[in-house]
Amino acid sequence: MDKLALTIDGKPIPVPSGVPTGGLFTTGENIIRLFIGLAFLIAILMALLYLILGGIKFITAGGDQKQWAAAKQQVLFAIIGLIIVLTAFLVIQIIGGFFGIKLL
Repeated sequence: MDKLALTIDGKPIPVPSGVPTGGLFTTGENIIRLFIGLAFLIAILMALLYLILGGIKFITAGGDQKQWAAAKQQVLFAIIGLIIVLTAFLVIQIIGGFFGIKLL
């Protein structure tokens, strides 16, 4: 607010105290950071939930080969999902470091 263009007789008008200067986010960088952080959090929680449910399916398969194979596939996909999320996190960190932006 130091670049306020209003003047009276060549003297700048001081900015009153208590004037709000912005909302919840002041830059686009903060909005992107919040979105990326929430997306990673949701993806990790979903993959962990999927992993836990796969483990429960393992326990409750009761010797049935079809249920055991389905549980094995679910656990495998959950682990692959976690690897993808962590790789994406690494790529975001590298890109952020390259451009000098802290995205997370």
